[in-house]
Amino acid sequence: MKLIVRSPTTELLAARRSLEGLKGALILEDWCWDEGRKNWTLRLRLTPDSQPTEHVPASTDWVVCVDEIYPWGNITFYPAAQNGLTSTFPHQSCNLEDRVATDRRKGKLCLDTPLRSFKRHQLDDETFAADDRLRWHIERALNWLVLASQDELSPAGEVFELPDFPIGLPDTTVAFAEALESLDRWKEPSSATGFVEVIRYRSRPDVFVVSRYLTIEKETLIQNAWGAELRRHAVSKKHALWLMLPEIPILPPWQAPRTWRELRNALQQQDFDLDSYLELVFRRGILDEWRLLLMGFPIPSEWQGTLERYWWQALRIPALHPPTKPVPGFRPDAKTAWRYNQTRILKNDSPLVWVRSENWSADQLASRGTMESAITSKRIVLIGGGAVGSAVAEMLMRGGCQGLTVVDPDRLRTGNLVRHTLTLDDVEENKGTALARRLNKVGPHTSVDYVDSSFPPGDISAISKIRSAEVVIDCTGSDEVIEEMARFDWRHQKVFCSIALGARGRRVFVFGQRAVSFPADDFRSSIAPWLVQERQEVATGQEFPREGIGCWHPVFPARTDDIWLLSAAAVKLLERFLNEDGVPSLFAVYEQVEDHGTFAGVAPATLEKAS
Repeated sequence: MKLIVRSPTTELLAARRSLEGLKGALILEDWCWDEGRKNWTLRLRLTPDSQPTEHVPASTDWVVCVDEIYPWGNITFYPAAQNGLTSTFPHQSCNLEDRVATDRRKGKLCLDTPLRSFKRHQLDDETFAADDRLRWHIERALNWLVLASQDELSPAGEVFELPDFPIGLPDTTVAFAEALESLDRWKEPSSATGFVEVIRYRSRPDVFVVSRYLTIEKETLIQNAWGAELRRHAVSKKHALWLMLPEIPILPPWQAPRTWRELRNALQQQDFDLDSYLELVFRRGILDEWRLLLMGFPIPSEWQGTLERYWWQALRIPALHPPTKPVPGFRPDAKTAWRYNQTRILKNDSPLVWVRSENWSADQLASRGTMESAITSKRIVLIGGGAVGSAVAEMLMRGGCQGLTVVDPDRLRTGNLVRHTLTLDDVEENKGTALARRLNKVGPHTSVDYVDSSFPPGDISAISKIRSAEVVIDCTGSDEVIEEMARFDWRHQKVFCSIALGARGRRVFVFGQRAVSFPADDFRSSIAPWLVQERQEVATGQEFPREGIGCWHPVFPARTDDIWLLSAAAVKLLERFLNEDGVPSLFAVYEQVEDHGTFAGVAPATLEKAS
């Protein structure tokens, strides 16, 4: 750590003065500027008002790091290397020794409130006054130590968190899929160990996706259902190892194993002999293919709550001495080779190499926002992959819908790019084909198909795709397509919807009905008076723009923000309609509104009386 003499700011001096008289906090070293990390450090001794325990001494020393922009920025607490906390607790990073910053350990405390992650301080209870904020954090650190000494850092009902597994391969990720209901699928398999098949995605060779779990005899136990993109574009398959544990492998209070000794001890507490297991697979030559071990264990959503799903934590196994290659000084012998590996490579004090693991189940990935299951669970056909259709499709797939078929015969032209979701790379490609390719990349569970012909298609397989849909959305704005939809034999009841924009992207017309065939007459009678009004407005407004040189050819004028704004309103109306089973039909018109020349949003439109 490089130290440069630099005077503390007025705000830092105010923060230090605020600590005077604070019970349990003693300043050991005043503000010091850390040039390497570009922050200020303050060294404290904290003595909480609690009884000392095995893991929480009566007093501990701390290195407090404060960003240069105090009272803004981060305030972090690290245990000091000398006389600091050595155990790891919930709400704390793995408390390893720091070989770079030798004056501290890596066990950073989590003292922020849950709302701090939103980065809008008005939402948080934390104060940001210069003479209050540091004191606020120190008081929380003292309280943290009290709770740690009383084993109350993880009370029942609070959100559960895994121990901090120190990642040794930060550029590698192993992705699995365990939804809430997936806990039941692990009740049947009799085996607690076996193979796991992982696939590499073509554009991300550092991401390994769990495809299926197999027995040690390579019989399939469980197959993960991924979307079209992962299924079609896996560039390689490898076999790793998996083992199932009844509990999280930790050392008290809440520390992930850091060395092979600690892992052996943690698994031994669950009656699992790691060395016997590794020797078995080693003698079979299984560890030669890909040295990865996934350890699965059930976890709850809340502390002390019901176990709900499995978590798979990946561990990299180092390269071992082959069982067929002689150990120097010995004849070729698998037993000798294993003994060599056990004592030289997997030795007790060797550090573990944990691999970043992520749960890519659909419910986990949708936690930031998803549509109602009334729409996400449905198979959808979208007719028309133009500007409106591409926007609607994008919103549906990012909203959690997983099955979609796009029907469109047209090719993407360069002029479409001003308001289409596709790009220059897709010009002259079929819109449905290119949209499917793009939307399949939206998430690991999406499955978007296409029909690159007019509606209705002549191909039997395309007709079958369309008939299998539960929701049919027309985004063509075409009277001819409306008529074809009415004539088409759908076989079973569907939820039909038509989304069309008015002239110049001012209005959106949303029609919906539950029926066995598309109700063209109901659609026309609903939209007819609006079209009369639109025609009058067009006649008195500006001329339509034209594209290119030559014969007069008008194009539909609307900006991409008009398209997305009104398409979003339509998607919300469609979602609400699908969620209301007792409502047989829908017709709504929304329009952009202004207030004294200023944009004021989108609101239900009112039909003007005929003059």
